[in-house]
Amino acid sequence: MLSCKEAAKLLSQSLDERLPLTTRIRLRWHLSLCRLCTRYYRQLDFLRRILGTLPDHVDEAASSESLSEDAKRRIREHLKSDG
Repeated sequence: MLSCKEAAKLLSQSLDERLPLTTRIRLRWHLSLCRLCTRYYRQLDFLRRILGTLPDHVDEAASSESLSEDAKRRIREHLKSDG
Protein backbone atom coordinates (compact mmCIF):
# COMPACT_ATOMS: atom_id res chain seq x y z
CA MET A 1 0.00 0.00 0.00
CA LEU A 2 1.25 3.45 -0.88
CA SER A 3 1.72 6.04 1.83
CA CYS A 4 -0.09 9.35 1.45
CA LYS A 5 3.25 11.04 0.81
CA GLU A 6 4.01 8.62 -2.04
CA ALA A 7 0.49 9.01 -3.42
CA ALA A 8 0.77 12.81 -3.43
CA LYS A 9 4.09 12.61 -5.26
CA LEU A 10 2.64 10.25 -7.86
CA LEU A 11 -0.44 12.41 -8.33
CA SER A 12 1.77 15.41 -9.06
CA GLN A 13 3.96 13.33 -11.34
CA SER A 14 0.91 12.09 -13.22
CA LEU A 15 0.18 15.66 -14.29
CA ASP A 16 3.43 15.70 -16.30
CA GLU A 17 3.68 12.13 -17.55
CA ARG A 18 1.74 8.92 -17.89
CA LEU A 19 2.49 6.60 -15.01
CA PRO A 20 3.19 2.89 -15.58
CA LEU A 21 0.11 0.67 -15.38
CA THR A 22 1.11 -1.00 -12.10
CA THR A 23 1.73 2.39 -10.50
CA ARG A 24 -1.63 3.69 -11.70
CA ILE A 25 -3.34 0.63 -10.23
CA ARG A 26 -1.58 1.08 -6.87
CA LEU A 27 -2.48 4.77 -6.88
CA ARG A 28 -6.15 4.06 -7.69
CA TRP A 29 -6.24 1.49 -4.90
CA HIS A 30 -4.88 4.06 -2.46
CA LEU A 31 -7.38 6.66 -3.64
CA SER A 32 -10.24 4.20 -3.17
CA LEU A 33 -9.28 3.89 0.49
CA CYS A 34 -7.98 7.37 1.37
CA ARG A 35 -10.44 10.24 1.57
CA LEU A 36 -7.75 12.92 2.03
CA CYS A 37 -5.72 11.86 -1.00
CA THR A 38 -8.91 11.70 -3.05
CA ARG A 39 -9.63 15.29 -2.02
CA TYR A 40 -6.07 16.28 -2.98
CA TYR A 41 -6.50 14.56 -6.36
CA ARG A 42 -9.73 16.47 -7.00
CA GLN A 43 -8.01 19.76 -6.11
CA LEU A 44 -5.12 19.00 -8.48
CA ASP A 45 -7.54 18.07 -11.23
CA PHE A 46 -9.54 21.27 -10.69
CA LEU A 47 -6.38 23.40 -10.86
CA ARG A 48 -5.18 21.58 -13.97
CA ARG A 49 -8.48 22.23 -15.73
CA ILE A 50 -8.59 25.89 -14.68
CA LEU A 51 -4.97 26.50 -15.66
CA GLY A 52 -5.68 24.87 -19.00
CA THR A 53 -7.91 27.83 -19.80
CA LEU A 54 -5.27 30.46 -18.96
CA PRO A 55 -2.74 30.53 -21.83
CA ASP A 56 -4.90 32.74 -24.04
CA HIS A 57 -5.36 35.25 -21.23
CA VAL A 58 -1.80 35.06 -19.90
CA ASP A 59 -0.29 35.94 -23.28
CA GLU A 60 -2.51 39.00 -23.55
CA ALA A 61 -1.63 40.20 -20.07
CA ALA A 62 2.09 39.54 -20.54
CA SER A 63 2.22 41.61 -23.71
CA SER A 64 0.38 44.58 -22.21
CA GLU A 65 2.05 44.64 -18.78
CA SER A 66 5.67 44.33 -17.77
CA LEU A 67 7.59 44.76 -14.55
CA SER A 68 9.73 47.84 -14.22
CA GLU A 69 13.47 47.38 -13.89
CA ASP A 70 13.22 48.60 -10.29
CA ALA A 71 10.59 45.95 -9.49
CA LYS A 72 12.75 43.23 -11.08
CA ARG A 73 15.75 44.40 -9.01
CA ARG A 74 13.72 44.33 -5.77
CA ILE A 75 12.45 40.82 -6.53
CA ARG A 76 16.00 39.58 -7.21
CA GLU A 77 17.23 41.14 -3.95
CA HIS A 78 14.37 39.61 -2.02
CA LEU A 79 15.02 36.17 -3.49
CA LYS A 80 18.72 36.41 -2.67
CA SER A 81 18.01 37.38 0.94
CA ASP A 82 15.66 34.38 1.41
CA GLY A 83 18.03 31.89 -0.25
